[in-house]
Amino acid sequence: MDASGVLISFNNDCISLGLLPPNAGPGLPLGALPADLRKIVSESLTEASKVQPRRTFWHRSGAREAGSEPLAVDLVPLPSPAAPAARTGLSIVVRPVPAGAAEGTGEEKARWERLASLGSLLPAMAHEIKNSLVAVKTLTELLLERQPGLEMAAIVKQEIERINSVVGQMLRYASPVRTLAQPIRLHALIATTMRRIRPQLGSRPITLREELLAPGDEILGDPYQVEQALLNLLLNALDAVGETGGEVVVRTGLRRDQGGLDSWFTLAVSDTGCGIAPEHLDRLFEDFFTTKK
Repeated sequence: MDASGVLISFNNDCISLGLLPPNAGPGLPLGALPADLRKIVSESLTEASKVQPRRTFWHRSGAREAGSEPLAVDLVPLPSPAAPAARTGLSIVVRPVPAGAAEGTGEEKARWERLASLGSLLPAMAHEIKNSLVAVKTLTELLLERQPGLEMAAIVKQEIERINSVVGQMLRYASPVRTLAQPIRLHALIATTMRRIRPQLGSRPITLREELLAPGDEILGDPYQVEQALLNLLLNALDAVGETGGEVVVRTGLRRDQGGLDSWFTLAVSDTGCGIAPEHLDRLFEDFFTTKK
């Protein structure tokens, strides 16, 4: 939302949660929000130039009596790229609260509050990281201009661009996702990712192996998202194998339906590690769920 109270962008969850009408689009005024939420946002928007990120719990009108769970509202003043001390509007994140997190006590409430606080700090953190990355990237590019053959400097530049992209995704977390689909040579992407992952092995007796069995490797997708997904799977596989060593295999293939009319390109990452505990299988696609300490 900009400083004048106009909704610049929002994701589909705003509609599914009933915060906006089904036909809503960018450019809606503050008045389009439910009255009680509008009051919360308006108070922060009025003081956007001086308030700190804050979190509040919102019960929709009549919902408390009906026993519905509240919603957490995180309001973060947005810094201006040209002048970080200035504010250009608000980032508003509304999400359901786990049972007992708003009014109960104990570990679940404390954990939710920590996550909410982290979410409030995210835009400011991302802004500072991007500023530092600009300086590092500039120095790396100057180094490459003077010594174009430095392979490690080229890799550093690529990784800086990756970090910059990840930070950009953090800033766009509450905004609509735009996927840039284009042709990708997946086998070449796999080879590049495997080169990047090898330094992570250290002295561990781990074998990285490729079985690129697909007859062709051109797919349509977002190169960054595909590479990030593969990198995450490989890092998880290395963690699963651990210090004792083992094998990690990246395998491609082609799968056809029973009628043989349609086919799919398949990409699989397997390892000889400890596997996933059965009680965690139903949480594989839950945002931010992890068993890592």
